Amino acid sequence: MGELDNTDKLLEDFNDVFSDIVNVTLFDGDKIIREDELTAGQEHSDYMFDGDLLAQDRDICKHWTNGNVRFALLGIENQATIDADMPLRIIGYDGAEYRGQLFTIKTEDGSIRRNKNPRYPVVSIVVYFGKQEWKRPLRLLEAVDVPKRLEIVHVKEIMDLFKYALKDDRFSLDNITKSGEEVPNNMASIVDEWIEKGVVQGMEKGKREGAILENIEVSHEFGLSVCEIKSNIMKKFGLDATTADEYLKLAGM
Repeated sequence: MGELDNTDKLLEDFNDVFSDIVNVTLFDGDKIIREDELTAGQEHSDYMFDGDLLAQDRDICKHWTNGNVRFALLGIENQATIDADMPLRIIGYDGAEYRGQLFTIKTEDGSIRRNKNPRYPVVSIVVYFGKQEWKRPLRLLEAVDVPKRLEIVHVKEIMDLFKYALKDDRFSLDNITKSGEEVPNNMASIVDEWIEKGVVQGMEKGKREGAILENIEVSHEFGLSVCEIKSNIMKKFGLDATTADEYLKLAGM
């Protein structure tokens, strides 16, 4: 990327610009992260490959903190060209940060102790400046070759585990296969049966509810207060205060 990359980094390194990018990307423009809560993170990390010590550098990363509490590490990667392996590269950056959270700490007296500081999430955002539409993988599952149908033995036992653990009779094979039919021998066949019976379609009715609960969970992981989360879901999903409280209660808050 050269000169363009350096220019982008200089601009995005300003806390107000960085927070705007993150808030628009993660929180639909709501000003959840304030510029005064951002501090510079460690952009350089090392990793071993085939016996050699190699280096990797993020474009920009910042810690989101409030007082002595660190909520997350936020990273921005600038990309001018399409890279089919982008999800794998991001995992390399994020994994190095998570690994760093596990390192032991050398105390003032020279002794070594395990790092017991609270763990925090790592979030990476890719800003693409290319002229062509990005049609390459966006997720890890799209970047690796996975067989469409993975054979799983002990299908009945797995379904029974789901049935009793989730207390949901929909996982009973009796409700999936018709009388006299052979029990499916792989999970793909089970899903096919669900689709035919409308179970999967029925679950689509809960798609909006799932999105609301996911928003609450993510916001909670980022350290938002209950009041902030409530205000966010009311605005984003058009909920009244009573309904928002019901969702918060459902999420265990």
